[in-house]
Amino acid sequence: NYVDRQATGKPQASLVLEEGEVATVVLTPPDWGTLEGVVRRNGQPIRGAQVSARPAGDHRNGRAVVETDGSGRYRLAGLAPGPWTLSADEAGHGLPLEVDYRVTRGPHRLDFDLSIGRIEGRVTAAGSAQPLAGLMVRVRVDSSGRGRDRGRRSRPVQVQTQTDLGGRYALEGIPGGSFVVSVKAENHVDQEAKLDLPMDAVKTGFDFALVQGGRIQVRLGALAPTAGQQAWVVARSESGESSQWLEGAPFVEFKGLQPGTWTVMVFNMEGNQSSAPPVQVREGRTSEVDL
Repeated sequence: NYVDRQATGKPQASLVLEEGEVATVVLTPPDWGTLEGVVRRNGQPIRGAQVSARPAGDHRNGRAVVETDGSGRYRLAGLAPGPWTLSADEAGHGLPLEVDYRVTRGPHRLDFDLSIGRIEGRVTAAGSAQPLAGLMVRVRVDSSGRGRDRGRRSRPVQVQTQTDLGGRYALEGIPGGSFVVSVKAENHVDQEAKLDLPMDAVKTGFDFALVQGGRIQVRLGALAPTAGQQAWVVARSESGESSQWLEGAPFVEFKGLQPGTWTVMVFNMEGNQSSAPPVQVREGRTSEVDL
């Protein structure tokens, strides 16, 4: 049914049956496309890898999914002519590989190489070079999807790890393509950087030096939420935005803010709002705001 909806002509027939009658219906589908190929890693076929297809840009409807056989082969039939997004993935082995592909009528061949790479680096404090342990480091597919990634799209799937006592990290299971590596730290400014990784490559020395962030402590007056109520507190600057929902409390704190000028606003459930004059946030210091 899913593929039928994508077809230019719907293979269907209408008929009226009398009681006890037997009817034979022959449906002739449109001339769809067929896609087949082999999924490999490091030159070896992968058994049980999942290959899926969905119309390009369609994230709401379902998708067609097949598994590779013992020779790593897959076959997807009944694809309507047009742009499709194909994905190959082996569970527990890093990020999926996504490719945009235009299907025409007839057979097509598309192989996937899931050879995976590795990203290594170190996270330290800017200025002191002190290692930062226990920080979350993540890698995700670059949403710009340009160049060698062959039309890859950003997905919620990501690989993550934590820095060790020496601030070192290693992200494994990364296929070739364009990626964004990000680091989050409670008392430091979050940082991210883009990286093009060749297939089956190891990137070392991908380091981060995090600036110590500032804090804003916000005390709410008349707009403070009472028990069972909520307020939305927002801090904004040219470098970004941070927000928190506040329930039944008159106090909130923002941490790890980029040094600079910030504006704090509060919105309650009754539609009232208030903002404070701009406040200067300094590295490693706490600024106070009353609303």
